[in-house]
Amino acid sequence: MKYLLIVFALLIQGCSSTHDPRSSAENKRWDNAYDNAIFILAKNKKDDADRIIALTKEYPEIVNYGYATFSEENLKNWADKDNMIAYQKYSLEYFCIISSEKQCETATDNLDAVVKTIKKKITVLKDLYQKLTPKEQEKLSDAYRLSFYKSSEIGIVTDRQVRTINSPGSNAGAEIGGAVGAATYINKATPSSYSMKSDLGNTAAGALVGALLLNKNPTTQYVTTHTIKLRNGEVITLEEVANKPTGEGIGTCVRKAVIAAIDQSYCTMTMDEFRLKYSEEIKS
Repeated sequence: MKYLLIVFALLIQGCSSTHDPRSSAENKRWDNAYDNAIFILAKNKKDDADRIIALTKEYPEIVNYGYATFSEENLKNWADKDNMIAYQKYSLEYFCIISSEKQCETATDNLDAVVKTIKKKITVLKDLYQKLTPKEQEKLSDAYRLSFYKSSEIGIVTDRQVRTINSPGSNAGAEIGGAVGAATYINKATPSSYSMKSDLGNTAAGALVGALLLNKNPTTQYVTTHTIKLRNGEVITLEEVANKPTGEGIGTCVRKAVIAAIDQSYCTMTMDEFRLKYSEEIKS
């Protein structure tokens, strides 16, 4: 998990894949230098840590850049981006290795303060949310960060069928490669230099290369067909192809975009149940 967070941040920043903070520092790319330094520190190797500490003393701008990312303003801008605030929470430990005690303390306080303001993210049914009064909608939005499921994108699986597709193998690559290899040799040979042994050698070599590039092994794939009754009443049929039988069981509530199970209540919840679930948040 820790490396996923670090790599995610590096991708966001567009950092070099070499993780060389010195090269970035020499080019005054303090963002790259800082993120690559954190990546190396996350390996928890003493020699690496000593090297990074020495580098940040040589280039204090690296630490200054990192310190700026922990400003309250910057953290608030990232507060709605779950992965980025998670990266900041994780990287704080490594920032404190290269920063002063005061900088570490301030960064910690700022992060704690902003994290406390982050609202929990929930997904609600849009058709039910829209039936709330404007005042109730405002109160629910004040309590949570909201995302929505539309009634046209979720539903219950009413039927599932799986069929098999078998694809035979092919030696076409070896055959084509052998022919090309032989033709190449014959085209280069003169009547006096033609050798059956060389011709066969070129044919075999061509066949080997062709087999590696073009031959196909027999394959088996499975087509799963789901019939889904959407929350809005529409019935649809969706297919997915995979190397193994997949799919959700009959009666499962799913998102049609990925045919993945979600909480069953999203497909069955009534307005009364919705109001009861969020009664504390929307009460007058």
